[in-house]
Amino acid sequence: MEAEEKAVEQALPGMEKPRAKAKVFINPSDLVEVKVDVFFDPSSGEFLSAMVPELITNKETLKAVIGVDEYVFKFSKPMYDKLNKYRAACMELEPSTKTRMVNSLKLRDYLILFHLKEWNLKNDQGEAIPLSFTKSGGLTDESLNVVYSLHPSIMDIVMTSFESKMVLV
Repeated sequence: MEAEEKAVEQALPGMEKPRAKAKVFINPSDLVEVKVDVFFDPSSGEFLSAMVPELITNKETLKAVIGVDEYVFKFSKPMYDKLNKYRAACMELEPSTKTRMVNSLKLRDYLILFHLKEWNLKNDQGEAIPLSFTKSGGLTDESLNVVYSLHPSIMDIVMTSFESKMVLV
C-alpha cells in the first residue's frame, strides 16, 4: 500500500490526496463479505481444513496437491439496538464470579439467524443452495438446519472473520 501511495504522490506532485470521511453510520443494505477456502481430499471430497484466503500464500501449489474451493458468505450489519438485544438475550450468570457475561456462542447464533443473507454454496449436483427467510427477516428453520449442517470449522472461521470485520470481538 505504501508503494501505491508514493506512486500517487509522484504522479501528482503538490496535490494532497483526497481523504474520505469516516463511515460511522450503518447502511442497512450494506453487506459484509466473508470468504473461506475449504481444503478437501480430491479423490473422496473429504473435508481436510478451512482457512480465510488472506492467510494462504501458496494457494496454486496447494491446488496441485489437494482440492480447494472458495465459499462466500454475506452478512448484513447489525445496528446497535439489535446487537444490544442479542447481547441481553445471551447473558448468562458466571457462577464462580457471580457476574453476568455474554455467551459469545449464543450471540453467534443470533448473528447467523438474522444477518446471514447470501452465500454461494452448492449441492452435490452443482445447484445453488438458496437461503430462505421468514417475514421478520430471519432464516427459516429449514435454512438454519442447512447452515448448522456445515462443518463446524467452516462456520467458526466464517463467524470469527465476520466478527472481526464488524469489530465485534
